[in-house]
Amino acid sequence: MHGRGPDDSTIDDSGSDVMDSLAPNHSLAAYESLVNTLPLSLLIKDTDGRRLFANETYLKTRGCTLDEVLGKRDEDLFPIDIARAYSKDDQHVIRTGESLHSVEESVNKFGQRRWIERIKSPVLDAHQRVIGIQLIFWDVTDRHQAESKLKYERYLLSTLLENIPDSIYFKDPDSRFVRISEAMAKKFGLASSAEAIGKTDADIFTETHAAAAREDELRIMQTRQAVVDLVERETWPDHDDTWCMSTKMPLIQDGDKVIGTFGISRDITELIKYEEALRKARDEADSANRAKSEFLANMSHEIRTPMNAIIGMSELLAQTKLNNEQLDYINLVRDSAESLLLLLNEILDFSKIESRKLQLESIPFSLRDLIQRTSQSLSIRAAKKPIELACRVAPDLPDRWIGDPGRLRQVMINLIGNAIKFTDQGEVLVEVCAGERREDVPPDHLPLRFSVTDTGIGIAKEQQASILDPFTQADESTTRRFGGTGLGLAISKELVHLMRGELQLESVPGEGTTFHFTGYFPLAADQSVPHDGDLDSLAQLPVLVVDDNATNLRILQEIFSNWQLTPTLADGGPSALRAAAQAAEQGQPFQLAVLDCMMPGMDGFELASQLRQQYSDEQMKLIMLSSASDGDALQRCQDVGIARYLTKPAVQSELLDTVLQVMQRKQIGAIDPRNDLPPCLPMRVLVAEDGLANQHVAVGMLRASGHQPVVVSDGREAVARYQSEPFDMILMDMHMPIMDGIDATKAIRAHEQVTGRHIPIIALTAAAMKKDAEACKNCGMDEYLTKPIHQRRLQEMMARFAPETSVLDQFSESVPPSPVPATPDGAAAVSAVNDSAATPAPARDDRDNAQGDLGIHDDATASAQNAAAFQTIDVQAVTRRIPGGARGVAQLAEVFIKECTDLMQVLNEGIPGGDPVVVARTAHTLKGSAGLFFAEKVRELALRIETNAKAGNLAGTVDDLAQLNPQVDAMLAELHRLSQSG
Repeated sequence: MHGRGPDDSTIDDSGSDVMDSLAPNHSLAAYESLVNTLPLSLLIKDTDGRRLFANETYLKTRGCTLDEVLGKRDEDLFPIDIARAYSKDDQHVIRTGESLHSVEESVNKFGQRRWIERIKSPVLDAHQRVIGIQLIFWDVTDRHQAESKLKYERYLLSTLLENIPDSIYFKDPDSRFVRISEAMAKKFGLASSAEAIGKTDADIFTETHAAAAREDELRIMQTRQAVVDLVERETWPDHDDTWCMSTKMPLIQDGDKVIGTFGISRDITELIKYEEALRKARDEADSANRAKSEFLANMSHEIRTPMNAIIGMSELLAQTKLNNEQLDYINLVRDSAESLLLLLNEILDFSKIESRKLQLESIPFSLRDLIQRTSQSLSIRAAKKPIELACRVAPDLPDRWIGDPGRLRQVMINLIGNAIKFTDQGEVLVEVCAGERREDVPPDHLPLRFSVTDTGIGIAKEQQASILDPFTQADESTTRRFGGTGLGLAISKELVHLMRGELQLESVPGEGTTFHFTGYFPLAADQSVPHDGDLDSLAQLPVLVVDDNATNLRILQEIFSNWQLTPTLADGGPSALRAAAQAAEQGQPFQLAVLDCMMPGMDGFELASQLRQQYSDEQMKLIMLSSASDGDALQRCQDVGIARYLTKPAVQSELLDTVLQVMQRKQIGAIDPRNDLPPCLPMRVLVAEDGLANQHVAVGMLRASGHQPVVVSDGREAVARYQSEPFDMILMDMHMPIMDGIDATKAIRAHEQVTGRHIPIIALTAAAMKKDAEACKNCGMDEYLTKPIHQRRLQEMMARFAPETSVLDQFSESVPPSPVPATPDGAAAVSAVNDSAATPAPARDDRDNAQGDLGIHDDATASAQNAAAFQTIDVQAVTRRIPGGARGVAQLAEVFIKECTDLMQVLNEGIPGGDPVVVARTAHTLKGSAGLFFAEKVRELALRIETNAKAGNLAGTVDDLAQLNPQVDAMLAELHRLSQSG
C-alpha cells in the first residue's frame, strides 16, 4: 500500500486513521487502485500538513516517487509564498470542515510556475471530526492565461469606451445600440452608456438622419464593405446641427456571420466651421487677387499707353537730324523709358517670381555698356544732390558675357537708385570685379561680383535681416521721408538668386551701406570690341585728367591706361594748371584734357577758359564730364572751345568714340537708326487704333520702315476697309469703341471662310496679362505685341508674317522700295491718319515752329500770358509730346474736336439708359484723347464714367456726366483757339 513506507515510524498513527477513514472495512487496496486510474492528481494530508498518500497521476505530474513525497509538508516542496497559501487553505478546511474550490498558483517539476484548479475537502472520522485533507487538482494554466488575457482585453475595451473622447458604438442587426462609449452617451445627453442599450438612431436624431444612418448600416451588413471617413451632418431635434467623421464596419462573428455593425466617429463641427471660415477667407482672397489682377491689368494699360508714345516718339525723333548731345539726351530718355517698362513688367510678373516660374534669358551683352549706361541713366538724380556717382568695371574683366542684361539692369537700377535715394552727401560707387568660384556652379559660368556702395544713412543691424523682404523698409520714418514700396529689393533678391547668387548687405548706420552679390555668367564667344577709329595711333598719348573725386580719378586712370594712353591726374583746377605748365616745359604738352565740370574753387569751365588762354584748340583738345545736365552747357562749351560734353559716369564705348573723334582718329558719320532694323518687304498695312497718340506712333514707325499705313478708329470700320480694299497685314488694337479688336478679328476670319485667303492680324494691346494673350490667340489673331511698341520689335514681327509680294504693286502710288526717313511733322502724321495712302512730308525743324506758331516766345511774360489763356489743356506739354511742333498740335486739335463732339453725343445719349459696354468704350476713348492734351479734369471724369459703366452702374455716372459736359465745352473752346492758331 502506498500509504505506508518501509519505515512506519516516520508516519504518525493518525495517518492510518485517515486512510482507514477513506477506505473502511479493509478496502484500502481497492481505493488505491481506483484513484490511481484517475487523470487528476490526488493527495492526502494529515492535519499537520504531512503527505500521507499521492496517486500515480500526482507522482507523474510532480516527477517524483511516493517515498520522496510521504511525510513532506508544503514548505518542503514549494516556494515559501505558495507553501503559506496552501497551508492557509488547509487550516481553513480543518477549522471549518468546508471544502474549498479555487484556482491557485503552483510549481511543476521543472520549477515553472503553473496554475491549477483544485478541490480541498476534509477527511472525517466516524465521529465527523476532521482528521485530514484530501486534495484533487488539475492543470489549468492554458485556460487561466486565456481568461487573464480576455479579462485584460475587456479591461482595455472598458477603459477605451470610458475615456476616449470619440464616439464608439456597437449595434445589432436591427441597428439597436448594444454598447456605446461614455463620450457618445454624453453627446446623446444620457446619464450613462447603459441607457443607450436597445435604443436606435431614431430615438436620438431627427427622422431624416436616422433613416440615412439605417440605410448605411443595411448596405454595410449586406456588402460587408466598410465606410471610411464619411463626413456626416448630424441633425438633432432639439439643438443645432453638428458634423462628424465616421468609419462604419460590419460586426462579424466567428469570421462568418454578420451580427450587426460597429463604428467610431469624431466630432468635426469646429473643423467644419474653420473650413467654412477658411473657404470664405479664400474666396475673399481670390476676389482680392482678381481685383489685384484687374488693377494690374488696368495699371498696365494706363501706363503702357503713354509709354508707347514716349518710346515711339523718341525712336522717331532719333531718326531726325540730331547733334551728338541731342542724341545722348534722346538715348537717356529711351533707356529710362525702357527701364520703367521693365519695372512695370516685373510688377505684373511678381506672382511668377514668388512661384519661381520666372526664367532668365541667355543672350550676349556688353558688361561695361550695361553697367555704365545703367548708372548714367540715374546720373541726373544723383546730380540733384551734392553726391558723386562713380562707376568702375575692373579693367582685367572681359567685356562680353552671356546672360539676361534686362534683369541684370533691373537689379542694378534698383540698387543704384536706392543708394542715391538714401545718400545726401558723399558718393555712390558702382563696382564690378571678379568674384569667387563655387563648386556647385558649372565650370563655364564665371563669377562676377557686383557691388553698390554709398555714404548714406545706413541700416541698423537689427533691421538688416528683414530689409530684403517684400514691402519692407528700414522703418516707417524712412518710408515717409524717402517714399517707395520696399518691393524692389525683394524682386532683386529673387533675380540674383536666379543668377546663382545671393544678395547681401553690409552697413554701418550713419556711415553708409554696401549691397553686393556674385552672379555667374558664361563668357561670350566673340570678345571683340568694335570701334571704327585708329586707337593704336594714340598709344602713349599724354592726357590730363582732372576731377576732385579720388574714385573718379582712379576709374579714369584705369580706363585710359587700358587704352595704352598716358594719363596724368589732377584733383582740381590749380593742380591741373601746374601739371599742364610742367608738361609743356618738359616738351611733352598734353594734347587732350578730360575735365570734371563741377569742382570746388575752380570749376571745369573756368579751368577750360584758363587752359584756352595758353593752348589753342589745335594744341589741346578739351572734353567735359559732368554729373548734372545744364541747359546752357552746350553753348558754354562752344564759347570756351570744349570739343565734347559727356554725362557722368561716362560709358566707356562712348568715351572711346569721343576721344577718337576729338583726336580726329574717327570720322563723325550720319546717324541712321533705320540701318539697324531687320529687312522687311514694304507692305500696305491697315492700322485699327482708336487712340490718337498711338495712331501717330504707328504711322510714324510704319512710314519710317517703308510701309504704307491706312488708319481706322474702330473694329467695325476695320472690317469694312478689309472687305473693300487689299491689305498685306492688319495691326489691330484690342480695345476700341463700337467693335473691339477681338470681335473684328472674328468677323474677318469668318469672311475668310468664304474667300479662302488669310491675312495676318497682329494684336496691339496695352494689357499684359496672360488671359489677354490667350484671348488674342483664341479669336484668330496670328500674334500680339504689348504696348509700348518698339520699332524693331514691330518690324521683326511684320517680317515674320510678310507675304512674298505686296499688294502695293497694284497701286500706282506706292511706297518707295527703300524706307523713307520719318519726320516728326504734325501735318504729315495727321494726314497719314486720315488718308489711305500716307506719303512722307518734307522735314521741318521743330525748334522753329514748336512755340512760334502758337505765339509762345522766349519772353517769360509772353509765355505766362499764353499759358494763362489755356486753363483746361496744357499747351506747352502738348507741344513737347506731339511731333510736328505747334502746327502738328493745331492740326491734331482739329481732328480731336470732331472726335470729342461725337464721343460726347454718345455719352449724353447713353447715360443712364443706354448700353454700359458702349458707354465704357466711349469714355475710355475720351479719356485717352483728353490725356493726350493733358486735360486732366476731363480725363479724370471720363475715367470715373468708364469704371462705373464697366461695373454696370450707369446710374452712378449721371453726376459725373453733368460735371463732364462743361469741362468738355471749355476744352473744346480752347482746342478751337489752338486749331485756328495753326
